[in-house]
Amino acid sequence: MGNRMMAGTARADITPPLGYLLQGHGARNKPSEKVHDPLELKVLSMRKGKDRVLIASCDLAGFDPKFIELARRDISEKTGLAPFQVLICASHTHTGPFTLDLLGEDASNIIPEYMSVVSKKIAGTAMEAMNNEEEVLARYGRTKTDMGIVNRRRKNPDGTIGGPDPSGPVDYEVSVLSFEREKGDPLAILFNYGCHPTTLAADIFQVSADFPGAAKREIEHFYPGTMAHFTNGCFGDVRPNLLDSEGENFRGGSFGDLQRMGRRLASGVIRAREEAVPLPVEKLESRLEVFPFPFDPGYRFKDEESLEKIFPGLVYKFRKTYQPLESELRWKEFWMEKLRRKEAVPPTVNRDIQVIKIGGVRIIGIPGEAVAETGLKIKKTLGTAFTVGVSNGYLSYMPSAGVLEEGGYEASLFFYQEYPGPFAPDTERLMLERIYSMARG
Repeated sequence: MGNRMMAGTARADITPPLGYLLQGHGARNKPSEKVHDPLELKVLSMRKGKDRVLIASCDLAGFDPKFIELARRDISEKTGLAPFQVLICASHTHTGPFTLDLLGEDASNIIPEYMSVVSKKIAGTAMEAMNNEEEVLARYGRTKTDMGIVNRRRKNPDGTIGGPDPSGPVDYEVSVLSFEREKGDPLAILFNYGCHPTTLAADIFQVSADFPGAAKREIEHFYPGTMAHFTNGCFGDVRPNLLDSEGENFRGGSFGDLQRMGRRLASGVIRAREEAVPLPVEKLESRLEVFPFPFDPGYRFKDEESLEKIFPGLVYKFRKTYQPLESELRWKEFWMEKLRRKEAVPPTVNRDIQVIKIGGVRIIGIPGEAVAETGLKIKKTLGTAFTVGVSNGYLSYMPSAGVLEEGGYEASLFFYQEYPGPFAPDTERLMLERIYSMARG
């Protein structure tokens, strides 16, 4: 039968040692004290004939491009697979170890030995998943689920952006690929949903996979013998809808909130799986291409004088004030130093885009935190498709043209990175054109 294929799955524990800082909240200024729930790496191997594709998902914040190079080398040595055959992604939990090197943060927070172990575990788990392959029936399903999420780009009276916006774009769809044995029980369930894993308050110093971990545990309890694999979607401007007593501003959540959200997401996954239809799979395809993400030429500088001139406007553009933050001043001095050394200012930054085709379903791997609006556009255009964010090397927030025009945090992460300014207004359009070309090619 055309929808028969091979699939294998495996997992490994990647919980970090205690006593190190957790990445995700600047206000969290004490080392980790306890492991509330373990962090996991899971690999799903899929094969049809000679074609094989792997998805490695990790309960971590994300990976720098240099780590992806290391992991791809380790995977190749263990399995012989090429980079285009493997998608490496992270859930973006904010209660895991430092894995992303951002401007202004202490690089010593990243533990080289830990990162090396994670890379080797990805390679070893990939090999194990391949060895575990068995014949399965692929099924695809999707449904709407609100586990308690909201857009966070409220337009405030003073012109600033930030706060709960119930009218803002949100993608409530949970997409499911179920790989089922002959007797009908799932070997593995791959599910996709878009929301920041930022449930827990910044004064909680415990390691946790956040709501994705809770959802995976619920699914595996409901389907004994099944391995649940989470991938995050276009979540850049979406977060848990946890509000203060006035309902005006966000509050930090508890482990009770985390469990509740995990159960609600799991219920949607179960419903989508139970209603899933057979997915004919004649072949597996995967394409990996380098895409040059362009910076806004309107804010381009070439020397110290031009940077000094545009800097106040940059600050105002994104925060509606001319009073720079320490992080913004640090970014300015970083580039001033580069200009003093006569270093070139790059017009673009390269990252990978990946498209995996499993029958009629397209899995789109993008390198950053795209906003919900972008994910909704992709689904409207391609239909049976979902987007996996924070894939194959972290880029940044990936704002739409509208978000770039409005400003706000999602448009200004360059202040925390080694980028010379915001992305160009047509970045989203150019990226989508490339994605659609890859998906239809």
